Amino acid sequence: MKIKNKEKLLEIISDRKSNWLEYAKFQQENANWLEKSAKIAIVILRHLRKNNISQIELAKRLNVSAQYVNKILKGRENLSLETISKLESALNIDLIEIEINRNMSEAKKDKIVCININKINNRISNNQWNLFNSDNYIFKGEA
Repeated sequence: MKIKNKEKLLEIISDRKSNWLEYAKFQQENANWLEKSAKIAIVILRHLRKNNISQIELAKRLNVSAQYVNKILKGRENLSLETISKLESALNIDLIEIEINRNMSEAKKDKIVCININKINNRISNNQWNLFNSDNYIFKGEA
């Protein structure tokens, strides 16, 4: 009986080597961005469900394949700022928020004006930003 069970088990076992160790190392080495990617995926999924938008529709809005959207929504894609910005525009939502605070005296010393960015979306295009090159400032404007 034991020999018969062993033969059945050997028939079932795959000849492929498991890659669990490589996968575990990948997870450990990339934990930071994987966590952020998963959080972004959750926000996008909630928005899609709330607004009855399909993955195919999102793919069309982004001009990418449905398979790529699926990778994004699994939280396994290392998203670039460009891709995040495209997602925000396509869905009209904010996915990330960046705030840079420096006092003016430090900014003058470093020849950089204090920049406060509260929302990354279309907000910057709505502000009156003037790019100029002088000895004291690189950018001038208000967010």
